[in-house]
Amino acid sequence: MKIINFLKCLLLITFVYGVFVSCGVRKNLTEIKKSYADSVHLNIKGNLILPEIIWDNKEIYLQAFRRMEACKYVYNGRFKWNIKNGAILKISENIFQYLVQVWKNDNKNLATGQYEIRMTPEGYYLALPKDSPTDIFKPLR
Repeated sequence: MKIINFLKCLLLITFVYGVFVSCGVRKNLTEIKKSYADSVHLNIKGNLILPEIIWDNKEIYLQAFRRMEACKYVYNGRFKWNIKNGAILKISENIFQYLVQVWKNDNKNLATGQYEIRMTPEGYYLALPKDSPTDIFKPLR
């Protein structure tokens, strides 16, 4: 009987936590939109597939990356994001699409079961092979 009550409480706590997290994600998006209302629009000309384009514009790219990372979260072992376009964050569409494609590729890798989500010391999520060293980026569990 105690086990059943424990499981019921655990289920309820999980549900309530899920509701708060999903509401928090929506609230954060509203806050994020407001926080960039007076910000500079970030734009990089050229094909971002080419490393030299990103490298030559690394300051702009890193600012855009940080804005987008603020909208990325983990749900059911996959990366999710709550933005539909770069305009919301004052990021050019080519930067937005590039990072979304990176995240989609990460999700494909995660689906193979050979990758896992890890967190950097700065709090960014990465999809890395399970057999890679864990001394720097700890598995998210």
